[in-house]
Amino acid sequence: MRSARVVFGFLLLSAAAAAQQYVISTYAGGAPPPTPSPAVDVSIGAPLGVATDAAGNVYFASSHTVFKLDHNGVLMRVAGNSNSGYSGDGGPATSAQLRSPTAVALDGAGNLFIADTGNGRLRRVSPSGIITTVAGNGTLGNSGDGGPATSAQLRYPNGVAVDGAGNLFIATEDPESGDNERVRKVSPNGIITTVAGTGSWGFSGDGGPATIAQLTDPTGVAVDGAGNVYVADSGNNVVRILRPTDRSVLISAVVDAASQRADPVSPGKIVVLYGTGLGPSQLSAEPAGTAVSFNGIAAAVLYASATQIAAVVPYAVSGTTAQVTVAYRGDVSAAFTVPVAASAPSLFTLNQAGWGQAAAIHADGTANTAANPVRIGGFISLYATGEGQTGPTTPPRPILPVRVTIGGIPALIQYAGGAPGQVAGLMQVNVQIPSGVRPGGYVPVVLQVGDRASSPAVWIAVAAN
Repeated sequence: MRSARVVFGFLLLSAAAAAQQYVISTYAGGAPPPTPSPAVDVSIGAPLGVATDAAGNVYFASSHTVFKLDHNGVLMRVAGNSNSGYSGDGGPATSAQLRSPTAVALDGAGNLFIADTGNGRLRRVSPSGIITTVAGNGTLGNSGDGGPATSAQLRYPNGVAVDGAGNLFIATEDPESGDNERVRKVSPNGIITTVAGTGSWGFSGDGGPATIAQLTDPTGVAVDGAGNVYVADSGNNVVRILRPTDRSVLISAVVDAASQRADPVSPGKIVVLYGTGLGPSQLSAEPAGTAVSFNGIAAAVLYASATQIAAVVPYAVSGTTAQVTVAYRGDVSAAFTVPVAASAPSLFTLNQAGWGQAAAIHADGTANTAANPVRIGGFISLYATGEGQTGPTTPPRPILPVRVTIGGIPALIQYAGGAPGQVAGLMQVNVQIPSGVRPGGYVPVVLQVGDRASSPAVWIAVAAN
């Protein structure tokens, strides 16, 4: 665990107040000022997690203790006896033990909530000074979603906030293994759920469901009057916002079907949409009720399930961005913005990840592999998507110029156009392996359409004559 944490808070300022200036001075702890007060005469070790109540009292955690500094400058303990441990539930909070508390929050009724980080618990101190545990069973972990919060596992809770309805939001992290990076919610009836984060370190998910996004070291949370939850995603150096939604259909990502990257889309490109509520629970090639559109233009849907859809970007899409929506059984997602380019080629690979061995076929119909290389001078078929607009020919051919290099050497293109008998948007390129290519199992192949090229991390196997 960290020896110190950044104090997290938010100021919601109007444009007129944006230029407001502030004067800083020591409010509690440290060396006494010229005119001493009880608060500044007290030594405070590593204060963390500041909160205030309606009366102007300030609360903060320090040294296994939570202090209250009243508006007269008098400092007092309100929770913890300064000894590290876990004890005291049901009794006076000042006699209880805490272990490394890092955050505090107050609700409108005057209840004080404490992120008892080292104990893996969230504690509550009532206005009468009685302490109880409201979340966490003391075992560091991430179990219990959908059940009583007091039976759940929390791992290093270090941020807490409460909204006007009494929902508690808890930021948890694991700085050692990075497998509990989440924001969890405890409802007023004591049920705990995860509202943000997959649990693993990373940064992903903006624009989509918060539960399938990645966070890294979330260390603080705050809630505004509209119910928006702000998260200090410390390891990613950003502040994230969780906006409430009543939509059941949500798009989290739109990626290239070949590369699985969030590259620009182009007319006719095959893409995969990820999210929640996108279609039927089981993957279906004929998903009834699922519709996808780009800028209001219907897209062909290849398959759909609740969490992903494969679709073909309409050839009529133009401009620099497109608004993507999914409709399923009458519910329509919020628009998801994607960049648009005239072309954005990518090659299909055997691992379906856009890198490694290309999904390439020899003239005899066999697959190109290290054990079955193509010879110099031989022909091979590559498969791609993202070629952009096509002409009126049959099969359709891209309007933009197509080039291929193999081992860095330009290759003769025998054919470049729609793959016969396949879905629109799947491009087939038949090329001859040029002389001068150095044989081997990892010969890079790059497809260029217009001014954009595919990833150089795709290869084929080439044998000498």
